[in-house]
Amino acid sequence: MVSRFQTSLLIAMVAAAIAAVVYFTLTKVQPTSKILVPLPYSLDYAKDGGKILDAKGMGTGFSYIALPRSGVGYQPDKLLVDFATGTFKITTTPGIASTTSNSQINALAVGIDAPSQVSLLTTTLINPPAGTGKSEQGGLWFGNDQDNYVKLVVLSTPGGSVIQFLLEDQGVATNTKSSSTLVLNKARVSLQLQTNPNSKLITALYKINTDPWITLGSFTAPLEFLVLMRRG
Repeated sequence: MVSRFQTSLLIAMVAAAIAAVVYFTLTKVQPTSKILVPLPYSLDYAKDGGKILDAKGMGTGFSYIALPRSGVGYQPDKLLVDFATGTFKITTTPGIASTTSNSQINALAVGIDAPSQVSLLTTTLINPPAGTGKSEQGGLWFGNDQDNYVKLVVLSTPGGSVIQFLLEDQGVATNTKSSSTLVLNKARVSLQLQTNPNSKLITALYKINTDPWITLGSFTAPLEFLVLMRRG
């Protein structure tokens, strides 16, 4: 079985953050049944998606936020669903889910039963800004929390924008691959993660506008990334 999750994101301002679609994880207060979504699951932002609310009280369609090291990690004033354009606008903050920092705000999530099928997670960034070369980023992530995930992001570096695929396990970045420098600030950048519980591989692909998909690479996922835990 192949599951699909797709959404469109319009990054309003990116500042050292992951603005993303994510794999399900758990909290001490929220049961798994409230986080998991039925598959296939797609957000086109043509209507209220329910669940976590934006600045105007509209539903974003996301059901969970991966918590930072401190604070609640939720700032609705930075989120805006735009029904007119069918996009989700995210204004990010300087926080980042990286090694011991774990200061990402609005690390939005939905839950999928990843061990039961090959899963395809896809998002589109519209005109992602070039940034200042200080690791501003936005994209897609899959994992359990801010210490255990893979991310596929548009990343601002001193040399220009690249697409980065990175695996962090137990707070340590263990694998990373990046594209060559790209000009993306006037492009639609589609990002996709393919997860396979049988091979334990997570594969990253991207495409720019209507160009063909390009495979950036594959990582072997830690076991905990593909084991379903239930609470509640």
